[in-house]
Amino acid sequence: MGKDNSICLYEQAKVLSCGNKAFDLHQQTIDKYYKPEEIAISDVEVSPAKKRLTVTGTVEKVEGISQTANSSNKRDVTISDRGHKAKLRLWNEQTALPFTVGAKVRVGPLTVNKFHNQTALNSTKLTEVEVLSSQSMSSGILEAIDPDDPPSAVIDGEYLECPQLWTLGTQESILERLPMEVMFTRNCDTVTAIKPATDTEDVSINEPTDKKIKNSLQLNDFHAI
Repeated sequence: MGKDNSICLYEQAKVLSCGNKAFDLHQQTIDKYYKPEEIAISDVEVSPAKKRLTVTGTVEKVEGISQTANSSNKRDVTISDRGHKAKLRLWNEQTALPFTVGAKVRVGPLTVNKFHNQTALNSTKLTEVEVLSSQSMSSGILEAIDPDDPPSAVIDGEYLECPQLWTLGTQESILERLPMEVMFTRNCDTVTAIKPATDTEDVSINEPTDKKIKNSLQLNDFHAI
């Protein structure tokens, strides 16, 4: 195509007639394109590449927006259902879609992408998020941590299993900030999501270094429990 939006034809160019007869496109085909079938997250891995689908699950992790080498915006979101996980890869405008850790969502249409033996679900320009249920976050003071697998934490004096603990940082960085105020959601005795109560880099309660050392000693006592 030329700079003036004209089309240039060369000697080897071929022009084919497509005819002027319209063809029927069934409504079922259109509906399947805009609202593809919903499949279980456990079936994502065995789905063929480029398949369009819809999935439902609980949001486990929402990563920050990054840029690829070609300046495309990208955000990864992990959702789970019945012990199985799927990675959603959101592109450009879809990186602004509302995902909240702990919320149950239905997402589609998505396309299956397979690369280096890994499977992800790419967003399309039509991708939408339907929030089916959400969990409100509570605030509390993170007092101590246990790095065993799965990790646990003491929040407001209560011992809770905390699989998402390392989203706060490394064990050393968390210890340096104890006690710290956090926002979290829970399901019975398990913390399903946790984040600092503020967006600043250092979210610890301002206190002398010797107090932080004391918290570390308290953590050692906690390990022995």
